[in-house]
Amino acid sequence: MGCRLLLGVGEAGAYPSCAKVAANWFPRSERALAFSIFDSGSRIGAALSLPLVAWLISLFSWQTSFIVTGMLGVVWVVVWVVVYRDPENHRSVTPEQLARLQAERGTMSADGQTVPWSSLFRYRTI
Repeated sequence: MGCRLLLGVGEAGAYPSCAKVAANWFPRSERALAFSIFDSGSRIGAALSLPLVAWLISLFSWQTSFIVTGMLGVVWVVVWVVVYRDPENHRSVTPEQLARLQAERGTMSADGQTVPWSSLFRYRTI
């Protein structure tokens, strides 16, 4: 139960983090496509992992499947931390590209007004 709880805690930040990365790296007109690719990738990964984990269990044991998938997650985190940079700190982003991305950031509504965080609590889903 504790491992499942830790897994949930680790997974909880995935979608908000992706939204932040999409907001940092993509103009508004391309964010939906970027997020849909991320979302599709997570679902395809879940579908592909089932036969791979079953194969690991059949060759070794269920404990090995936990170790292998856990280590893959650790490797992914290490690669992400080493490779990922925000556009402001990435050497291949030109000043023009950075200015365009920064101009499109923010918490503005469609009519250009700032949206306060407290207004989000009016929605039942929140």
